[in-house]
Amino acid sequence: MIDNIKRFLSALQSRGLEPALLEVYGWLLLRFKLRLSRLNRLTSFGAELRSFYLSELLEKRFQGTVQYGPFKGLQLAGSLKWNPQSKASMLLGLYEKEICDLLLKESYLGKKILVDLGAADGFYAVGSLRARLFEYAFCFESSEKGRSALQRNALINGVEKRMKVFGEASVDWHLNLPKDQLKDMVIIFDIEGAEFELLTPSVLATLKESTLIVELHHEFVDRGGAKLEKLIDDAKEFFVPTFIQTTSRDLSQITEIESFSDIDRWLLCSEGRPRDAIWVLLQSKIVV
Repeated sequence: MIDNIKRFLSALQSRGLEPALLEVYGWLLLRFKLRLSRLNRLTSFGAELRSFYLSELLEKRFQGTVQYGPFKGLQLAGSLKWNPQSKASMLLGLYEKEICDLLLKESYLGKKILVDLGAADGFYAVGSLRARLFEYAFCFESSEKGRSALQRNALINGVEKRMKVFGEASVDWHLNLPKDQLKDMVIIFDIEGAEFELLTPSVLATLKESTLIVELHHEFVDRGGAKLEKLIDDAKEFFVPTFIQTTSRDLSQITEIESFSDIDRWLLCSEGRPRDAIWVLLQSKIVV
């Protein structure tokens, strides 16, 4: 151990802090590789730290502006409320690409209004409005900090006049939406399990002309499997349900990360989830 301390100090004096730390890190990795392979929490923590670093690096390089995907040009203001290590994937147009593609498709089909329950910092709402995918957005966000970030992002991107922000969605949340425009709406739910409480049969009947995109959190709520089964059964009266999961990512066209290592390039795809994301797309049976 003393020899390694001397090696570190020598490298620190001759080459600087970062090369010295890398040399020690390399030795530790070789010395303790068998133990590290068993410490999943430690290795996951290291990956998360690296993701934070990459997000900060790309945020500075791109000045917080999304470079790829439907939301290209979107300015992300400051720290994100949710999953700040995902900022890199947002900047590269990789974040929840399946949902971004769905919003793009629904826009082409003529939908004009986005409703976002669990809007957080406004990635979808502000991004969609700035890209002119939708004309207006209704946002629900329970956190005061999240609402402040959402409104700040809307102001920076010049879409604040085309958005209305509410607090936490209650059981009668849908009464805030204009009834004569329900057929023009795409409604996103990302509300940590509350989807099973808010999407009652009567609400589903009210929204039967809309398109619903629901992120499922059944694994994190009591009797979640039964609640999910009931939600799908109730929805089938008015909608055609399709389950969606995270698919592949193509990094070959992103020139800014060509010099990154394989480890770093694939870390950029991480959304920091404890498990694979699952959504259900509920498409109206009514031909509008």
